[in-house]
Amino acid sequence: MGMLELNQLKSSLRQWRRQQHRRDRQIQAPCIGFLNLKLFYLLRLKFDLRTAISACDLNVQLSLLGTSRIKKYERFCSGTVLYARTEVPSSMPNLETLTISSEAETVNTPMAPSKFLHLKFLTILLGGQTYDVFSLVSFLCASPSLETFILNVRLELMERISLVEDPSNLRKMSEYSHNKLKHVQMINFSSVKTLVELTCHILDSSTSLECLILDTTHSAPRCSVNKLGKCLPLRRDALVEAHRALLAIQTYIKPKVPSTVELNVLEPCSRCHAVGI
Repeated sequence: MGMLELNQLKSSLRQWRRQQHRRDRQIQAPCIGFLNLKLFYLLRLKFDLRTAISACDLNVQLSLLGTSRIKKYERFCSGTVLYARTEVPSSMPNLETLTISSEAETVNTPMAPSKFLHLKFLTILLGGQTYDVFSLVSFLCASPSLETFILNVRLELMERISLVEDPSNLRKMSEYSHNKLKHVQMINFSSVKTLVELTCHILDSSTSLECLILDTTHSAPRCSVNKLGKCLPLRRDALVEAHRALLAIQTYIKPKVPSTVELNVLEPCSRCHAVGI
């Protein structure tokens, strides 16, 4: 264990000690996520000090017990999407809320037999130059109880293959259905082909969908609520992509929206973002 990691871990442990009188226990350690544990005995810390000669030789073992009781899990680090799909279902079978963030996801999410049987709320913040957003279908197929899905795609961190440039046939996975999914929100929605494919799949396969929100901006406060009376500025390339996204929505997504689904499309403000388009 390096000195930097050790210092981070020691700092986390000090923070944990200060908070141990609270009912909700929380520990933060590098790249293992944030676990909100409702009962203290679910978390046991074991220290092996017998071989400690110096600070760098300190051997700290974190033993997480009773993970089957965990209902809410958050994890923020590169590669966490793959980890969440392949490891979390078996270790946290009663999970109800999952939030994951990875700005450098390099491996597409595989289809796997494991299930999130009780997962109801899924939030994913995603980036990755070669990542296939359509592979997130794996999470939807593994979550038969899922009701809310929020996806925020960092477009500047992804390879941009737009439907405008490649309007070839969209991929489909018609053999899957999502019977509980009601609310879907896409932030930074764009014309990236894999993102449009995922959205079309959701519309084709979700029998209980009630609301679909496609935000072509960065979900920043608008002039109507901003104290400055104007929207936050957007780069010109972001504005251009937002208008390409609107074209993709009009062409590929709107025709698939049934009358029972409320479609909300958030586009750049016509008053604040009209210049330069």
